[in-house]
Amino acid sequence: MKIGSEFVLKLNRALYGLKQTANALNKTIHNALLEMGFVACGADRCIYKIEDGEGWAFVCLYVDDMIVVAKDATTVRKVNEQISQRFQTKDLAPVKHLLGMEVMYDRKKRDMFISQQNTSSRLQTCLDRLKPDQLVIHVIRA
Repeated sequence: MKIGSEFVLKLNRALYGLKQTANALNKTIHNALLEMGFVACGADRCIYKIEDGEGWAFVCLYVDDMIVVAKDATTVRKVNEQISQRFQTKDLAPVKHLLGMEVMYDRKKRDMFISQQNTSSRLQTCLDRLKPDQLVIHVIRA
């Protein structure tokens, strides 16, 4: 089909890679999570919480990535299964890197550590290479 330059085409749905795709995906996931019983956080619409008699879980979204956090692995699996029934997902657990942070675990002590050392080191290396321009100061007397 040949289309001349005088025509404008309207997309009926978002395509991967376009600016509005992330917004359309967020709306779809938002509606699905609400239907599953999650409540959106008032301060950040990318964080959702669900509570039942067995425990609680948080779902945190970042564009097309998602992390599920709960007190126990059973709840995480349950939430993952619920989400997988509606969306095609891939479980990349356990989280090792998230938004520029390194996540480390000490399972014996039941501790989790979050570090941005790599991000800080890369930033420092970048800043070390910068040279200040010659500074010219103009003094104006009244």
